[in-house]
Amino acid sequence: MGETGTPEPEKRSIRSRLLEAGLDLLADQGYRGATTREIASRAGVTEQTLFRHFGAKDALLREAVQHFTAPLKSLVPQPSGDLRQDLLTITREAATILEARQGLIARIMPEVSRIPDLIATTGKYGIPLLVESVAGLFSQYQVTHCLRDVAPQEMAVVFVGPLLLQTLLGGVWNITMPFDAERHVDGFLAGYQTDRG
Repeated sequence: MGETGTPEPEKRSIRSRLLEAGLDLLADQGYRGATTREIASRAGVTEQTLFRHFGAKDALLREAVQHFTAPLKSLVPQPSGDLRQDLLTITREAATILEARQGLIARIMPEVSRIPDLIATTGKYGIPLLVESVAGLFSQYQVTHCLRDVAPQEMAVVFVGPLLLQTLLGGVWNITMPFDAERHVDGFLAGYQTDRG
């Protein structure tokens, strides 16, 4: 049983419904339009239940954004010694995750950017975390002289940028085009890999 006597599976279900409703309303109606009353109503609970779980709308929306982008946290592997294969793994998995969420990402990104507190508390999630993690991987491959001596953050932005652009083109303008993971990785390596890589 949970603290309020609610069985744990049911408690998680309520929390998940609130997170989903908060994210949907943030995307549909913006930060101001996503009221606690409407979030609770869409989740099928009372406003009091929302406050009991999250305390405030800001806390709920922060956690909703973090929860939504959590799959991107685990995309970057430890270096295997095969740089190309590591980058193919990241590219394929990131493309799959981003494509599945492209409409929601396209609607939420502008709203999140308007809320400084939300950016400050979610900056280590989603795309910023992916860029940071890829930069860390590149730093490790620079130690073994597989990648050129270029700022890892710069290379990470160059690498992740096309993945995000593909997501935004589909999610905002409904422009879809095939994405070739191997071509993307090989193009990146042509510019940044050393002879030793």
